[in-house]
Amino acid sequence: MKKILFLLLVPFYGFAQNDINDFWKNDFWQINKVVTHELDLFELSNPPAESVFKIPDGTKYIYGNSLTFNTNGTFISKYSADCGNDCFTRSEGTFEKIDETHLRLQINLFSRFGRCEGLEDRTVRDLGTFEIKPTEDGYQLIKLKDE
Repeated sequence: MKKILFLLLVPFYGFAQNDINDFWKNDFWQINKVVTHELDLFELSNPPAESVFKIPDGTKYIYGNSLTFNTNGTFISKYSADCGNDCFTRSEGTFEKIDETHLRLQINLFSRFGRCEGLEDRTVRDLGTFEIKPTEDGYQLIKLKDE
């Protein structure tokens, strides 16, 4: 009986591993909110291909909230819109891959400009360790409470 149960669970474990591996293959995400020190949960999904734009230097962007992981261990999370009449929020920082299912985030710059009160905060904020959990539409980054 134990062997049958084990054989039934192996495919689910294998699918979960593939989902996590897919997370590390992508460097550009649509995200529910710009990364800040105030949130403990972020929802990530692949932006539809037709909504991804590239500027001449090759940088990708979408309208709305995005998160880009760079190969040098930095990230940029920002909000953009197709008009200039909005409040534009941006955070920049570093990330560290702890293991396949965990990463650590740190914000080095948070700024806001446009149709809102401007702000630039260069306070370094360690956001802690986040667990990467696959969802139906993408992934969740869930802050571990032990921090």
